[in-house]
Amino acid sequence: MARTTRRPLVPLATAGLVVLLSGGCALVDPEREDSNFAQPADGNEVEITQALRAENLLVVTPEEGEPGRLSGALVNDTDEDVVFTLTVGDEQLEIDVPGEGTVLLGIDDPARVDAVPAAPGATAEIMLSAGVGGTVTTRVPVLDETLPQYEDYAP
Repeated sequence: MARTTRRPLVPLATAGLVVLLSGGCALVDPEREDSNFAQPADGNEVEITQALRAENLLVVTPEEGEPGRLSGALVNDTDEDVVFTLTVGDEQLEIDVPGEGTVLLGIDDPARVDAVPAAPGATAEIMLSAGVGGTVTTRVPVLDETLPQYEDYAP
């Protein structure tokens, strides 16, 4: 009569369960840092320097070539007053931002553009400069007033 040896399955199953559970801990670890940055806004953040930047910058217009308004915030974390210059298409807007201050475009300053160079759903090129911080060129979203949060920004 032949004898067969049975290996206990319990230690093998336990080891597999430990590996499975320890691998899943990284998925629910609240201390885990994620290097992927998600911007929780419709517009773009544009940094000229660490202290001079635009936040949530976008353009609202009903259609390409029509008047529009810039929306977002110009932030000046320096002690000095700074003039931000925004160039959209052929137009330049100069907006004074006080030291340690923020100007809300469309609220504190009308930030009107006579002819937006892109259609809603596209992006428009904007050059942004402030003080001696240099010039940054970026593309920002162009939206229309069909989104309820931008109804009041349509020209």
